[in-house]
Amino acid sequence: MDEIKKFFIDNSVQIRTLISVAFGGLVTYISTSAAENRKNKHMAQSEKMTQILIP
Repeated sequence: MDEIKKFFIDNSVQIRTLISVAFGGLVTYISTSAAENRKNKHMAQSEKMTQILIP
């Protein structure tokens, strides 16, 4: 147990960097995915409106 604790203390900077990079990637993925979903929804809505207005 002490070895694990010492490992985390000695490598805390690298561990924090790794966690922050993973968190940043996750946030980027979620925001990009949400933007793409909104874009696709808007395109589908525009397509429906075009089909309704121009039969």
